[in-house]
Amino acid sequence: MCYNVNICDMPYINYEKHKWRMSLKKAFTLAEVLITLGIIGVVAAMTLPTLIQNYQKQVYLNQLKKNYAIITQAVSMLKAEYDGIDPVQMPFCYKLWDHEKFLDVKKFAEAITKYLPADSVKEDSVRKMCFDDPAKYRITDMGGSNYAPTKMNDNWAYTWHFNNGACVSFVFNSAWDWTEESKHSFIIDVNGSDKNPNRIGRDIFFFVLKPNGALLPMGYWYSKDEFENAWGEGCRTDGRGAGQGCARRIMDAGWTFPKNYPWPK
Repeated sequence: MCYNVNICDMPYINYEKHKWRMSLKKAFTLAEVLITLGIIGVVAAMTLPTLIQNYQKQVYLNQLKKNYAIITQAVSMLKAEYDGIDPVQMPFCYKLWDHEKFLDVKKFAEAITKYLPADSVKEDSVRKMCFDDPAKYRITDMGGSNYAPTKMNDNWAYTWHFNNGACVSFVFNSAWDWTEESKHSFIIDVNGSDKNPNRIGRDIFFFVLKPNGALLPMGYWYSKDEFENAWGEGCRTDGRGAGQGCARRIMDAGWTFPKNYPWPK
């Protein structure tokens, strides 16, 4: 007599045989494994370059933000030393011949060095950055062209090697008076000139030091439309030009690499 109606109504099942058949279906065949591995390999090959690039971007961005903060803090401490006056009013700016506010780069470097985490500082008249041999240093622009170091007037450029590995150069502009139009600039190689890629827009960025001590990205003076088409001091989304204004594109995007950032290849 069967008291369980559901079981009694079921057809006879050979459970041992059924269990054996089910156990056969739990394993993958060799073909299925190979197909799965192939799909994983294709997906990895497609996504890995993007993951690596995103990681590199984040590393460069963090280094840029850190060194930008170091320089701006150094300028602030220098201003505090001189009771809050603007750098253009400090003793290293003085009348020279018929120029009212000539910037003595050597005295400026000596004044700010004590506020920088530098393990070395030197005069850098050929903009060789942290290399002793200028022939070893080449800056590459957005388009991939190699720039040899630019000859500067003697004693009109200084370079600091930071203890975090960055190499920072201060370059005197051709204008003799330090005005709003003068572009005395800091060049920041965020990972040091001895490490690749030494590429503008990736690990090399340009900033302008204003007479009041503000540190602004190169190309800050352009309107939005002008900046999009600027060749040397812009950061064109088509990846052409020198790219000296790429720090502005990053800062305009809230200290991030925007989607239209022309990441150099």
